[in-house]
Amino acid sequence: MLIIEDESIIAMHLQTLVEDLGHRVIGVATTRREAVSLVEQTEPDLILADIRLADGSSGIDAVADILTLCDVPAIFITAFPERLLSGEALEPTYLITKPFLPETVTATISQAMFFHRENQREMTANRP
Repeated sequence: MLIIEDESIIAMHLQTLVEDLGHRVIGVATTRREAVSLVEQTEPDLILADIRLADGSSGIDAVADILTLCDVPAIFITAFPERLLSGEALEPTYLITKPFLPETVTATISQAMFFHRENQREMTANRP
């Protein structure tokens, strides 16, 4: 799992939640460039992404870049949901608003992982 978050306290909290669910965090990226670099080294099974990143880059752009490299579900966790729900860019399947409840994060992770696995099974079953 990859965490894209520039606030260290939030990143550590998310990492603890993820690890308590039994997942391994491949890294925490604070910029778009770091996120893409981590994915080029090790493919994650899920991405948790903030929108505003440390160097002024965008978590939306980071996820868009990553999705060209691998098929992975992404959950956006942001204080600015209106930036994602504009109808102009990548519309998220999973969106959590900050401040978040730990239960919301864990439930959304489980849901995203389940539906991603099911979609992969369907695609494999439908191949000629």
